[in-house]
Amino acid sequence: MAKSFPAATAAHHAPVHSPSRTAPSVRAWLDSCSRHQPLSQRTVLELARRIHRWQQHPDGPDHAPAPLRRRALRARDQLVRHNLRLISHTWGRHRTSLPPEDEGTADAFQEAAIALVRAAEKYDPSRGYCFST
Repeated sequence: MAKSFPAATAAHHAPVHSPSRTAPSVRAWLDSCSRHQPLSQRTVLELARRIHRWQQHPDGPDHAPAPLRRRALRARDQLVRHNLRLISHTWGRHRTSLPPEDEGTADAFQEAAIALVRAAEKYDPSRGYCFST
């Protein structure tokens, strides 16, 4: 004969933690970060060279030829997109100050992404550093 447990006992064994109350915008950000794998060092160097050629154009980046600028902007976007995990990794270490249920966390992610764009534009591979540092 099979034992049956009273409802109170079954309720006692229910999970104590409720599902994470992550804000939808934070969840969407984390999901989009996980879609892109890190790039190889060779790819990072090639993308950085394209960006660097655009940034160092003799007439300035705003006056660079359109094809050079388009290639550089695509390279910058690809470099940033594949390094968004840096933001979520850093956030993971500071979750207490930026809780996942707070909509302000998504704002902080956007500010970090803007900083990553600026870092991609300023990155100089000839200095010997990895982009991720």
